[in-house]
Amino acid sequence: MPFKCEFCGSDKFSIDLDSRTVFCAEESCGVSFTMDDLLKMVEEHDAAENDWKNPQEPAYSQTLDSDSERFEIEGTILKRYRGFQADVFVRNGITEIGNAFKNLDYVKRVSLPPGLKKIGADAFSACTALTSVSLPDSVEEIGEYAFYGCKSLKYIEIPESVTRIQDFAFGGCSSLEYVVIPEGVQSIGDFAFEDCISLEYVEIPETVTYIGDSAFESCEELEQVEIPEAVTYIGRAAFKGCADLKKVEMTEGVTYIGEAAFENCVSLKGIIIPDSVEEIGELAFKNCVSLEEKKVEYPSRFPAGTWEDSSIYKTQYEKSLSQGICPGCNKRLSFF
Repeated sequence: MPFKCEFCGSDKFSIDLDSRTVFCAEESCGVSFTMDDLLKMVEEHDAAENDWKNPQEPAYSQTLDSDSERFEIEGTILKRYRGFQADVFVRNGITEIGNAFKNLDYVKRVSLPPGLKKIGADAFSACTALTSVSLPDSVEEIGEYAFYGCKSLKYIEIPESVTRIQDFAFGGCSSLEYVVIPEGVQSIGDFAFEDCISLEYVEIPETVTYIGDSAFESCEELEQVEIPEAVTYIGRAAFKGCADLKKVEMTEGVTYIGEAAFENCVSLKGIIIPDSVEEIGELAFKNCVSLEEKKVEYPSRFPAGTWEDSSIYKTQYEKSLSQGICPGCNKRLSFF
């Protein structure tokens, strides 16, 4: 694994022997440092590479103090990683990760220690090369934007100790194909998985009660969603633009389907809206051009005003969805 410039990723350098100064050879970079600094960084690089290649060596054997130059630590909080390695071991004793790896586009793999409680806001955001990160079972909180824009991350397993997936936590993880959301998670935040365009499968556990606004918006390869019984709220644009979504299983319990919740789900063929639903937002099924059936089991559960400002005309037994909730669908919502 070659030593690389922290800022641009180049592995080529030039040296001025008179001034003992090392320059990054990438013209657009301009980074320079002393030869003494270079030797120290190379030693750290070689040590980390040896740790990674020889996992039988204790990954967490060193003290926090010995890592003081690579890791900025305040108490038990890792504030910033200042090393240059693509493979990073975070040592024992750390209980919280701040925005330590934000914008470090050369970090590829991170091993986190047992006992870690919190992955803070922006902890790994824009780590565009990150392919693997181990989340120990002790993690209880994953903050906003924690993994936002990690474009190379393909898989993540969220520990059972986590109860909420915060807003934007995994948004823009465009290579993410599979995510395990464990029993215990109660809410999926706004934009939590927005623009995860490679996401093919997500299992929403029975403990989830809330799916936030745009939570899965533009997950273009997502084909099927099962909404468990505990979910009462499906937010605005929650599944908007899920172009491959063909089937939605929604059980009794949902009371609110937000505005544009399934807009532009052009492959969606069928959806059964349960009797528990009390409100459907405008444009909820706009441009669902493949929709073949939409059923509501009991119409009286919709309170007065549900259809206001949605341009829906009414008859005694049918409400057209050609405007308002489902413009572009040219279908009807039948009540049974």
